[in-house]
Amino acid sequence: MKYFCFLFVITLITACASLSEKECKGDNWFEIGKKDGLRGQTSSRINNHKEACAEYGITPNLDSYKVGYVKGRKSYCTSKGMSNGKLGKEDSAPRSCQESPLYKMSFKKGYKVFCKAEGVKAGTAAKQDSGRENCLAMPEYKSGFSKGLRSYCTKENGVSHGRGAKEHKASLCPSSLRSKFMRGYQDGAVVYCGRMNGFKIGQEKGSFRPSVCPNVLRSDFEAAYQKGIEYKSLQEKIKVLDSNLKDLKVKISNPDTSSDLKAYLLKELGEKGVEKRSLEVRRTKIEGFIGI
Repeated sequence: MKYFCFLFVITLITACASLSEKECKGDNWFEIGKKDGLRGQTSSRINNHKEACAEYGITPNLDSYKVGYVKGRKSYCTSKGMSNGKLGKEDSAPRSCQESPLYKMSFKKGYKVFCKAEGVKAGTAAKQDSGRENCLAMPEYKSGFSKGLRSYCTKENGVSHGRGAKEHKASLCPSSLRSKFMRGYQDGAVVYCGRMNGFKIGQEKGSFRPSVCPNVLRSDFEAAYQKGIEYKSLQEKIKVLDSNLKDLKVKISNPDTSSDLKAYLLKELGEKGVEKRSLEVRRTKIEGFIGI
């Protein structure tokens, strides 16, 4: 058992060593330093190597290691700065790059890419000044916003907004695109303001915005909307009456029902039947008006 524990401790120490005996004996300190730099290790990593190699009576070649480490760290900090900048990760410099001019320079370049993307996103949604605050004054943000705005200000997007009677930001569009967007919006509004759509919105109690409708369609759209509300109400009332009539018929057909009660139920059945037919006539008129 003691022998096993001894082997376990030796194995654990070996596993934790920064370098193996073969690596310590190898004359490759430049590459070891370069790898440490590329992995984002701090300069104090050499101390771990000293301890590991001391077990074998070997001293690292510090000069070669340092040259390799500096080269690797330059690549690492340049790459990390660019990637963190593109992601907009401020104050996220790794420990080994905190004082690196290359990291700061690369981060700045990457951050310009990030701010341009923020501008594109804001422009596509026509939401002015909606990006990260320190991007707003940057030329890259403004360039991205203009690019995104060109996507927003298309005729197709205007049609989409018009069909949904959505609020629009056509005032932000360049004059050369504004007219195209508005023509699309008007085409879409014609679809929104159709009689069938007004009827559907009334039934569903959806977004009702007659103000977007051309004058020639507005009154018809409003009437169809009201018909939709009325139609749904009629459907619900007819459904209740159908249920009532079914219950009455069951009671009337029950042999245990007295003659007096049956007479009363028959009278009620007739009245509810008349009421249902009246509602059905009104429903049919609405269907004729809408064309369904």
